[in-house]
Amino acid sequence: MNRFCIYGNPTIDIIKLEGRVEYVAYGGGSYYSSLPLLERGFEVRVYGVYTPLLVNHPISRFMDKKQFSTKSTIFVLEYMGNTRRLRVYEASPPIYSWNMHAGLCYTIVNPVLGEVDLNLLRAVRLRSAALALDVQGFIREAVNGAVVTAPRAEVFEALSQADVVHMDLEECQSIGGSRDIERSAKVLARFLRGAAVVTIPPDQVVILENSTLKRVKFDEAPLVRDSTGSGDYFLALFFVYYSTLLDAEEAAFKAHEGTTKWLIERETRSSLATSELQARIRPP
Repeated sequence: MNRFCIYGNPTIDIIKLEGRVEYVAYGGGSYYSSLPLLERGFEVRVYGVYTPLLVNHPISRFMDKKQFSTKSTIFVLEYMGNTRRLRVYEASPPIYSWNMHAGLCYTIVNPVLGEVDLNLLRAVRLRSAALALDVQGFIREAVNGAVVTAPRAEVFEALSQADVVHMDLEECQSIGGSRDIERSAKVLARFLRGAAVVTIPPDQVVILENSTLKRVKFDEAPLVRDSTGSGDYFLALFFVYYSTLLDAEEAAFKAHEGTTKWLIERETRSSLATSELQARIRPP
């Protein structure tokens, strides 16, 4: 288990905390999922649309630069207390079906805004020793610039393609059709081929496996202002530990521990701003 292929468009993120633009940073689910893998010495290749603004993106040197566009995916993330609002400023095109890996790979499909369709997902599944999926990109759509959750029927087939699925509480409730987590879980269980983990910040997850639901509460939860990318980071770690330990609860504990450490380290860095990006993007 040393080769990982990650699908999803990298992003440029404009971060607003309590209504103020704090910084502009490189982001994207494929980027944040790559970080714990690279830190642990795994081989990583990223498949997405390459654009001029990504030339200095940390993930750029790990991308297979097969598909190009002048449009970058640019998000505005607004944090107000425990809530987050997401808007799209610009969007890259979808990933073409020929923009994929050869051979066998451990695969993470982590799109941000519909850039991976079912045909590509099915093709990737055939080339994957195991496949992890974040549902966010399959249930999001942009409405007048606002990114909203809008589950469609194809999300259920997407669930059936994956060995590991990650979603947050709102996404689980939306897909399952109920604010009651157990009712929503029963709907999801009919389509899962492996394990699903639902993250409930700051200190809980719900694990759904073999039609059983288990709530896990962690002792330590990081108090950070910016949690951008934490779900993507958690997914990659959970995928690694679950694939090796075959124990979803133990994998969740280890993934939470690693994600907590990363969030705290990032929060305490002296500067999160990327001056090169600040000069090239005028925040809305």
